[in-house]
Amino acid sequence: MLSTSFLWALDPPSLTQNKQRRVRFPLMEICDAPILGITEDTDGKLWFASWGEGLYWYDGIHKGRFTYEDGLTGQFLRDCQFGPNGNLWITVDNSLMQRVGDRFLVRSDELEDVPKDFFWMELDSKGNLYVGAKDGIVAADPQGGLVYHSLGQIFPASSYVYCLFADESRGILWTGWANGFLVALDLKSFKPLSEVPPEDLSRYGSILDLTLDQEGDLWVAAEENTLVRQGDSWKEIRPQEIKEVWRCQSLCPHSKGRMLMGLALGMGDYDQGKLTIFDHNRQLSQDRVYSVYASRSDTIWLGTQSGVTCLMPPYFEKEDIPISTNRLMDTDLDREGRLWVGGDGLCYRQGGVWSRVEVGDIPSKSYLSKITITPEGRVLTVWNYAGVYIWENGEGRWLPAPPHPDQAFSAVIETSDGMICVGTYEEGVIGWNGQEWIPMPGGDREFQGQGQLDGRSVHSFCESRDGSLWIGSTGSEESLFRYS
Repeated sequence: MLSTSFLWALDPPSLTQNKQRRVRFPLMEICDAPILGITEDTDGKLWFASWGEGLYWYDGIHKGRFTYEDGLTGQFLRDCQFGPNGNLWITVDNSLMQRVGDRFLVRSDELEDVPKDFFWMELDSKGNLYVGAKDGIVAADPQGGLVYHSLGQIFPASSYVYCLFADESRGILWTGWANGFLVALDLKSFKPLSEVPPEDLSRYGSILDLTLDQEGDLWVAAEENTLVRQGDSWKEIRPQEIKEVWRCQSLCPHSKGRMLMGLALGMGDYDQGKLTIFDHNRQLSQDRVYSVYASRSDTIWLGTQSGVTCLMPPYFEKEDIPISTNRLMDTDLDREGRLWVGGDGLCYRQGGVWSRVEVGDIPSKSYLSKITITPEGRVLTVWNYAGVYIWENGEGRWLPAPPHPDQAFSAVIETSDGMICVGTYEEGVIGWNGQEWIPMPGGDREFQGQGQLDGRSVHSFCESRDGSLWIGSTGSEESLFRYS
């Protein structure tokens, strides 16, 4: 069980995202084994329980590792948690251990006649530690005293407590079992609560994690689905259209009511009824996520099949927009705060709501290449193989077709004297003077630059304060021109 209590802020100075590639989840060179548990000490050092390679730590610059040669009873670790005295508790597949100073102590040897199988842990606000075990739980008080509480009487066949969550406001210790049952225990006596009978959720497979969200609703992570208790019923989070293996193994409440999930598919982000899954298509190096942990610095750490990765703020989130996302060419923000997006269509976002602009019939090969917002708030868009579309005060219109419209147009600007200039693929610049299209240079402007713009691809415009129009182009050694 991953604790969601935030300790010291860790913002690793050596972890920087490649802004050009926009790597969301950089793979950390810490280890290459599955990471089943993550925790953080008061100095900001992260600790990782690996399945096969022992215990790792990372302080943002340096890393270290402990194995059986250092005192661990094995290298297959399930979880790690810090107690209130700063000692690290560790569940190995066959023992419960505690790191005190520089020594590893086998604390499970103090328990007589207790099956040596230990799973995930939970730490409450008073410093009490609870550990899942075979047919029961182990409770450790803040001073480190251990007691095993047998629960074998609940089920006729032996089973395991995989996960726990201390619901202190209700006095309940929730336990999730390998057989798919959810059992509520009294947080003081550790006896099953008669008023909350065991609930059979075995149709969803084993229960792998438990937590509460900001509203106090109970979440259950299971092999076949993720559930949230709403009133007297369960809401299923897994969309019906997802047919791949689900296996939700970790839950992590995050800011503003979001719930992060470690899935076989990747990392799930459930926010206000909407589920987003971050997988290899969004640069997550390994889809199978076993553990999710949010540090105080708001870095999200993921333990995956092949090691550790993280997502550092600011986060990258996919927006569902009302046009095709296969080709998005440009964005701009108008003075009313609308975000404009164009490519295979045109749309804008206002007040959190996306709206599509219907531009009418255009050639099938046409698509938007550039958006420009004028100081007066007009939205100028230029479309390859079509021309110029203007949106203003909630209405849109096309300018008359330019000369040779069956070509690519790559830039548009409205100058201070009212001329709408368009950059073409091979014909330099053409301008709309309000009545007709004219080639440029033209009018009273002086053209500065060797050679002409004919035969050049014009990609950008900028008007300086003195009214000069700067033109960026390709086609020869000289690529910057000026109208003044």
